[in-house]
Amino acid sequence: MKKLSIIIPVFNGEKFIKRCVDSVLNQSMYIDEIIIINDNSTDGTIEILEKNYSNLVNIKIINLKKNHGVSYCRNLGIEKSSGEYIGFVDSDDYVEVNMFEKMYNNAKDNNLDICICNFVEVNQQNRIKSKYKNNEEILERDKSLEKYLLNKISPSVWDKIFRRKILKNIKFNTKLIIGEDILFCLEAFYYSKKTGFVNDYLYNYIQNDNSAVHTISSKLLQYVDVIKYIPLQIEKDLKLNFKSEYNTFFNSLNLRIIHSVSALYNKKVKKQVFEYLSFVDKQTLKLIVKDKKISKFIRVEAFIILIFGLKVHISLQPLYVRIRNIKNR
Repeated sequence: MKKLSIIIPVFNGEKFIKRCVDSVLNQSMYIDEIIIINDNSTDGTIEILEKNYSNLVNIKIINLKKNHGVSYCRNLGIEKSSGEYIGFVDSDDYVEVNMFEKMYNNAKDNNLDICICNFVEVNQQNRIKSKYKNNEEILERDKSLEKYLLNKISPSVWDKIFRRKILKNIKFNTKLIIGEDILFCLEAFYYSKKTGFVNDYLYNYIQNDNSAVHTISSKLLQYVDVIKYIPLQIEKDLKLNFKSEYNTFFNSLNLRIIHSVSALYNKKVKKQVFEYLSFVDKQTLKLIVKDKKISKFIRVEAFIILIFGLKVHISLQPLYVRIRNIKNR
């Protein structure tokens, strides 16, 4: 079996795909297998891939004749891969030169099912360290699952590598346009026995203004739909053995909608922002405010909406962003 397979889905990524693939190829540890799924791109992506990588033995390029979406591509990548561990990289992001060496060695040395690193959010102005700050610790299954439900571990797949055997019963849900990572990671932590961390910032997450999470759309409301697609047996187990953490997980999904929609407010989309946030009823806000497992800063935000309304909350967005950036430096 190969050591590590890296899966890169791409759709119309001609501006970034070479930087992304080269950053994986330039790893200090040899990557056994890179699977690139071209999701029927209509720009110059396929030409870039064929010109630069078609002759490399450790790269497999799969060109789809129809656009299927990122979840389908990742599922196909898992199916076609053969590594003991599997990692994912988004086509507009890039990784540090020693990312997979550090993560793979940590996973093997400690017999991990999941290994996680820190990441940096990169936009045009600056680089911001992620709020998810991991120590170099080893967690057994219940502790890592609890930590994930409490939003103390990132819900993304690209800052992690997963042992293949825990993914045999897991697929990315193709019905979710947003939140598919959240559900996939939840199931992965449910089936894992041991999780570890590399306390280095090894993944560069590019803040793309054209991505689904940065474009005002009713799709942003789909975060809460993650709950609907949790397999029944897992849901029953979580409600029985992780009841308070599961409730916090649900509250956090509502918070993702509030934060995502609020952050996109401007005069052009003013009407849509208030329309999409109309789902936030007083009962939901009260649950968030009372949930002591959620940070005080976020509970204050919910309290402001509850007492003063959405207009005041929206007007305070620049202040919220400034405070978060200071906290995450």
